[in-house]
Amino acid sequence: MRERLSYCVVKMPTDWSRDDFDTRWGWIKGTDPNDLPANVLLTTCMSEEAYTKFKQHHSALAFWEDAQAQGLTLNKLHYHFHPGRFIQTFRKCMWLSEKEFKQLLPMEVLREAGQTTYYESVSNSNATGPVATNHRVPLNKSLRKYRINTAERMAAFFGNALEETQWLGKLHEDNQNHWYYPWDGRGFLQLTGPGNYIRYWDFRGRAAQMSQATRDRLLRAYDQANHDRPHAQTYIADTVSGVTAVMLGWRPQISAENQTFGSLTAEDLLCPSDSAGFYWAQSAMARYADQAITLERRTVGAIHPVDHHHPNAPNPVLNKVYYHSENFRDASATVNLPSAVGHPNSHFNGYIARCVGFAQVLCRAGRVQVS
Repeated sequence: MRERLSYCVVKMPTDWSRDDFDTRWGWIKGTDPNDLPANVLLTTCMSEEAYTKFKQHHSALAFWEDAQAQGLTLNKLHYHFHPGRFIQTFRKCMWLSEKEFKQLLPMEVLREAGQTTYYESVSNSNATGPVATNHRVPLNKSLRKYRINTAERMAAFFGNALEETQWLGKLHEDNQNHWYYPWDGRGFLQLTGPGNYIRYWDFRGRAAQMSQATRDRLLRAYDQANHDRPHAQTYIADTVSGVTAVMLGWRPQISAENQTFGSLTAEDLLCPSDSAGFYWAQSAMARYADQAITLERRTVGAIHPVDHHHPNAPNPVLNKVYYHSENFRDASATVNLPSAVGHPNSHFNGYIARCVGFAQVLCRAGRVQVS
């Protein structure tokens, strides 16, 4: 019964008001036995002296009238609920507060570069930078919209999104040396390639604004660039690819780069998160995120990035730990190298770093404890 009652919301007076103390507590003196609760004996009632002390003690602690004098507008007769149940219920919404959003970032991460693995710290400024500040609420809305609504799904999503955004550092890959630039990664899951951009715009209801001829020409240019990467820009550059002016206006919205007088537009606040949710759904990442998680502790030798101010400083190889889970690996492969799904020996970009983010979110969600 106590368990069931803990879910009740009850309208009753506050305990912290002085002006109705006698009304609420006068029965405890036992002056009228008919007023006593059924389980209270007359012999247990307070004497006048004890009652006076009790009232003085309560008066010293009470604050309601003082708070109203300072502007409190809440009536003393109001609703009460079990605080633990309140927290437990609202945690189901999986909405990340500002502090919780900051906790997504690990203190140290691992980064693969060719045959070398580096360990490095994450900048504290990332937790309060423009990505975290401007996009926390839109991202929370997208998590709800696309049902990324369990700790396991959020861990799979953020394990990739944190690495893709360089630990909330930026929303655009923006590397002009990549053969696929300017159709490089944008948004929280780094939408890449004109095909993915077009599918997202179709999803947003913009299909009629892109002719089939434009689509075919752009996708053909991308395919030619892929097969001749040293000369990719002769095919894929905006000046020759066939991309239209309206598409050039849409594309930077996915990385929140369309700003008017320094202010983010509605599309800037929607697209980075919404495109990531779309890509999550299109890639069916939830299929893998929902599978049982079995963490495997792995060790890798890593060095610190070279300090260019002290290039000869000692930099020994240290053993660093990360946690692999086959379901997370497949979820990550769906958005990076779909052919690697189900093939554990197939390598794809940044997997170890993604594992660090995955374990961080699982820990913060209380699903696992790792060391």
